[in-house]
Amino acid sequence: MEGYTSKFIKALVKIYGVLALIIFITYIVSFIVGIFCIFLTPQGILFQSKIFQSLRLNILYFQSIRISTEINALQIFLILHLIFAISFLSCFFSYRRYPIFDLIWNGNFKHIKENFLILMPAISSSLFIMTLILHSIFERVGIEVGGPSYEDPLFALISLSYATISEEIGFRLIPILIPIGIYVFFKSKAKPSHFILAILKPRMIYSKDGTLNILQFSLIFISALQFSYAHIAFEVWNIGKIPSSFIAGIVIGFCAVRYGFDAAILIHWYFNYYWYVMLLPKKLGYDLELFNFSFALALYTVIILAIYFISLANQKLLG
Repeated sequence: MEGYTSKFIKALVKIYGVLALIIFITYIVSFIVGIFCIFLTPQGILFQSKIFQSLRLNILYFQSIRISTEINALQIFLILHLIFAISFLSCFFSYRRYPIFDLIWNGNFKHIKENFLILMPAISSSLFIMTLILHSIFERVGIEVGGPSYEDPLFALISLSYATISEEIGFRLIPILIPIGIYVFFKSKAKPSHFILAILKPRMIYSKDGTLNILQFSLIFISALQFSYAHIAFEVWNIGKIPSSFIAGIVIGFCAVRYGFDAAILIHWYFNYYWYVMLLPKKLGYDLELFNFSFALALYTVIILAIYFISLANQKLLG
């Protein structure tokens, strides 16, 4: 019986590996879809020349500064996509290089922690499904969730993409990673050349420290509170958004500390860019269905993870 359970658990891990690989491919597809919508649609070509005279940048939680600029939509789009692409490449080459096929062939779940891109489908899918469930429950009991509305879908793409970077700077980089990075840098007596690395990827410099654990938990918790409040402070979202945004703040904060600033950007990118792009072709009048396929992948991933952890717990109980 124990051998059968072990084989079943290993099979679940392999299935997760397959799902994670397919989801990773959809990440790449989402970049292509975004480029298509901006460069190859009449609406996108027209939108490229739209001028943004100022941008707001979060500097500490939801406190922001206005930056005067003369930049067009195409330039913003390219800069943001470059940042997202660099984040993916940074995660890909950090720690152990994306051992997805080893996970699929051998079913060894320990590899899931060795590269963030292996873990990302599990974290993002679980957080996404949980968010949908919470929002649905609150709406059913009469607690409004709300959300932003945009007349121009391409402006929404730029706005949501830019918010990913701005909010990660204001909610994760400055209030969490910089204090932790400074602590890690001096505690580990790292080389001066490692100072930036200590901020952007503190776990690559130093990891075992009781004081550091308390510091990390405190900063992540405070940031998550501010992150959830920020969603209702400007009356874009309603009170029903607080629980899901607080949990998202905890999860993204953990990813930032454990895997780095690039990982935090990618989780936020998943919600702001990935899901919106999956809907964007239809909003522009094209008969291209992407959302349902991606939703099915996320749902199957959560189901497989749930069965895996239940089976693992059952195996431990049986001893």
